Amino acid sequence: MMLGLAMGRHLGLARYNKVTGSGSVIKEYLLAYFVPVFCHAVFDFFAANMLIHAGDDVEVATAEIQRSIYIGVGMVLIAVIPVFIFQIYLFKRLKKNASNLVALSFTDAGNAEQENTNA
Repeated sequence: MMLGLAMGRHLGLARYNKVTGSGSVIKEYLLAYFVPVFCHAVFDFFAANMLIHAGDDVEVATAEIQRSIYIGVGMVLIAVIPVFIFQIYLFKRLKKNASNLVALSFTDAGNAEQENTNA
């Protein structure tokens, strides 16, 4: 959900930038795609990594399996938890900037274009 919000924000800004001629449209489209994809890919890679689940369905835990579990836990602490925290940061940032984003208006852009053509 949070990644969908981040994507929606950047897609909305890309559309707004295109209509108003302010800011980079390409940059916003790239951010709309790469921020959610990167966060999701990192999370999925570590969540599905076999090192994390090396001890599952094993009756005898060998030293190698135990070592793999420690590596998996380390990967979760180093990658998965920070990515999750980053998602929460994105959500809070979007929530904080919501009033500014809502204030953006395409009608103002149309008025600005008319003023430019009249001048």
